[in-house]
Amino acid sequence: MTILVIGYGNSLQSDDGAGQLIAQTIASWRNPIVRTRITCDLTPSLVSEIAQANIVVFVKAMTISYSTETTNSSEGGLQVHLVSPQQADDQWGHHCTPQVLLTLTQRLYNILPQKSYWFWIPGYDFDFGEQLSTLTQQGVQQALTQLSELIRSHEQKSKPRLKAETIS
Repeated sequence: MTILVIGYGNSLQSDDGAGQLIAQTIASWRNPIVRTRITCDLTPSLVSEIAQANIVVFVKAMTISYSTETTNSSEGGLQVHLVSPQQADDQWGHHCTPQVLLTLTQRLYNILPQKSYWFWIPGYDFDFGEQLSTLTQQGVQQALTQLSELIRSHEQKSKPRLKAETIS
C-alpha cells in the first residue's frame, strides 16, 4: 500500500507555498508507505508515479469558494475533494489539473489509484514572500492532521493479521 502526496505551488508567493510545505513536512516523517513530490506545477511527468500509488493526494493553496461539495470542509478552512479522471478533449497544455493527470495515468498505464484526493488549503496572500498568512497556517495544520489520519488508517490495513494458536 503506497500513498503519494504531491505538494505543489510557488513557495516564493506566500500562501501559494502551502502545498510544498505540507509535502516537505510529510517527507520528514519518513514513513515507508508514503512517497512525496514537491513541484511548482502539475505536469505529465508525474503520471508514472501516480500509476504506482494506491492513493494519491494533491495538495495546493487555493482561493476558496464555499459553494462546492467536499468530502470534508469547515468554513474558512481546508477542503478535501475526491478526484476522478476528466473526460474531455486532448488539448492539455504543459500544466495540468489532478483530473487530467488521472486521465493520462489511465490512458497510458490502464490503471488508477484506488482513491485520489485534492486538498485545497485556503490561500489569501499570493504576493511575493515566503510567509504564510495565519489562516493558511491553520489550513496547513488541518491538512497535516487529516493526512496523518489517512496514513495511519492505511498502515493498519496493510499490516498482516495472522491468526495463530498458542503452542504448549
